[in-house]
Amino acid sequence: MVRRILLAVTVVLVAAFCVGVLFGLPLLHRIRDDRNAASPTAADPFAGTPAASFAAGADGLVLPAAADTGSFTAAEVETALQQAKKLLVAAYLDPRVFGGDLGPVYATMNNGLRQSIQETAADPSKNDEILFPAARFAPGVTLAAPDARAKGSITYAPGEKPGTLVVTANHVYVYPLRRDSFRALLTVHRDLDITFYRPGTAPAGRDGISGIGGRGALYWDFDCEAMKKGLLAPGRPLGYADTEPGQPAYHERFDPATAIVGKDICGPG
Repeated sequence: MVRRILLAVTVVLVAAFCVGVLFGLPLLHRIRDDRNAASPTAADPFAGTPAASFAAGADGLVLPAAADTGSFTAAEVETALQQAKKLLVAAYLDPRVFGGDLGPVYATMNNGLRQSIQETAADPSKNDEILFPAARFAPGVTLAAPDARAKGSITYAPGEKPGTLVVTANHVYVYPLRRDSFRALLTVHRDLDITFYRPGTAPAGRDGISGIGGRGALYWDFDCEAMKKGLLAPGRPLGYADTEPGQPAYHERFDPATAIVGKDICGPG
């Protein structure tokens, strides 16, 4: 059974994360039918899937050209774009974070955001929330290929609050995971807004990235027990049944244009 999870995230400009959690409905026989056309192998886990054409690692996060936007100069926009990419690479593509080290993520944040994430990581009741700022693997889980892959877009626009810029990062990340003899392409669709104050105007402690929010994150082929602990692991297929009306087909999980919607399938932690 292919599963998905939705983390619906509220935009926060005050160095804190407000994260609501919904778990997704199974994506069933339509996915099985499409999956039969794919031909991943141990040597190439992406073979025959849409992810075969995705760029590896940070190369999948392509920045747009910077231009004057609102009160931001082109140079200030470029700085914000580079900072946003550093956060995305650290949080979702860095092998050190896969192994549980959140240091690379903290290094991209101002003091307020860093303290908020540290408090979340230290609170077992908020395990599911740490999935938002960091892709950590469960014990025994490793990549079955040299790199994860990513595809999507990065855009920017003036924020609703005067003197702010919002960088929107909408990407599908594909992790070829292995745990013992089981392998799966754990797929995560993240649609995030990363907010910046214009340099020199940020409140104390909010220089650089001042808030992270957006439309959430959608997961496929994950293990529920690991997810409840704030960790990623490949899910084991449990069989197939009829799809729910309107559920996307297998190949649509790889499309950043697919809507991020979901309901609870894992149950309480």
